[in-house]
Amino acid sequence: MSRSLLLATLLITSTAGAQSFQGIGVLPETSQTLALGTSNDGAVIVGYGEGLEVVHPDRAQIWTPQAGLRPLQTVLAEDFGTDTTGWALERAVDVSPDGAVIVGDGVTGGERRAFRWIAAAGLVDLGTLGGGLSVGSATSDDGAVVVGRSWPDGATHIHAFRWTPEAGMVDLGTLGGATSAAYGVSGDGRVAFGTAEDVEGLARPVRWVGAGEPQFLGSLRGSGLGTAFGSSPDGRVIVGTSATEDNVREAFRWIEGRGMIGLGLLDGGRVRARSSRALATSADGNVIVGGVLNVGGYYQAFAWTEADGMRLLQDILVDDYGLDLEGWLLVKATSISEDGSVIVGYGFNPAGVFEGWRAEVRLVTSDEAATPAPRLRLETAPNPTGDRALLTVRVERATDARVTLYDGLGRRVATVHDGPLTAGPHRLPVDVRGLPSGLYLVRAEAGGHAASQTLTVIR
Repeated sequence: MSRSLLLATLLITSTAGAQSFQGIGVLPETSQTLALGTSNDGAVIVGYGEGLEVVHPDRAQIWTPQAGLRPLQTVLAEDFGTDTTGWALERAVDVSPDGAVIVGDGVTGGERRAFRWIAAAGLVDLGTLGGGLSVGSATSDDGAVVVGRSWPDGATHIHAFRWTPEAGMVDLGTLGGATSAAYGVSGDGRVAFGTAEDVEGLARPVRWVGAGEPQFLGSLRGSGLGTAFGSSPDGRVIVGTSATEDNVREAFRWIEGRGMIGLGLLDGGRVRARSSRALATSADGNVIVGGVLNVGGYYQAFAWTEADGMRLLQDILVDDYGLDLEGWLLVKATSISEDGSVIVGYGFNPAGVFEGWRAEVRLVTSDEAATPAPRLRLETAPNPTGDRALLTVRVERATDARVTLYDGLGRRVATVHDGPLTAGPHRLPVDVRGLPSGLYLVRAEAGGHAASQTLTVIR
């Protein structure tokens, strides 16, 4: 896949009202695939697979709709010309909302190092806190802040770090104990979050504002133990898990200025579940996903909304949306788009193998019921087509607009409209008879908003 094709993929946004579920595959040289991060439109998914080789068993992976699942190292070297000499990229753990920044870790020079990749800057070794290991966890939207964990020089326990190009890797410290770890960072890079031990050795859920001291988020029913795993783009909503009693951990949502609430534990039938952990949240904090431990001793993916509380995601997809998940068992939902429309994770596929998956649904919350309609809408019909298509563009108010058609390599093949539009719907014909078969992208821009849809041309 060429660089232009990947960049074109990043422009694709979800079709309003679409519902779908698909596995992203397992590479022949790996025994499983774990999907860990997604771009906002679900068009770029990153993770890793357990390799079949003895040396460097894990392999970082990337999935796009056009190219499917591929080793990340192959994509960076062959499609982007990135110099990956001396690296074995083992895990890709997070991708920015626009799909342009990827972080993870791999082995270079015999040591595990966190990395950040941006097309313009290439592959960057983030270094360590002085010891011989660092592990990347998450990136800000622009890639300017990366967080994770690393060994300080001479230490025997890991510490959370915050990395920026200007300051390099900075130790975020602990609550007085030996260990800390940062598992995520807000989209604006302001807030990192994770866990830190206190002087009594208790691992508590914390956040760091900038490079400041760790701040205890509180806990459910006073235990103090817990970990924060995900947040809203502005860092004002944080989700994770908190210990509530002996061997029981419950997913939580923490809101700045309001504190922490528990999201519940599903009843497994014979005994109550012993653990639930929230891993990611939509931008407004109203859709939260993660995993809940069932009576069989394994996790199942859940989705929580203010309207319906915690439910198994598999039940939602099958019962509410009628999607076919025959043979699947969804284990964990690891990432969600800011608008809550795309969820990714991993689970057992029909062959009984761990495989990453992607679900596109719309979990409407009580707050969203009052949300005004989008200011820009785009529809294409018929789709697929081999002759002509009619593009319907709706704008809220009079504005200049541009509607463009791109091919699968990201090249503009037609400008359908470029000029003023009055408020309301506009039907714009596009002739595709001279175009070869394939997947094309229609993109509309008006009044500071953008909308995209794919258009399939058949012969």
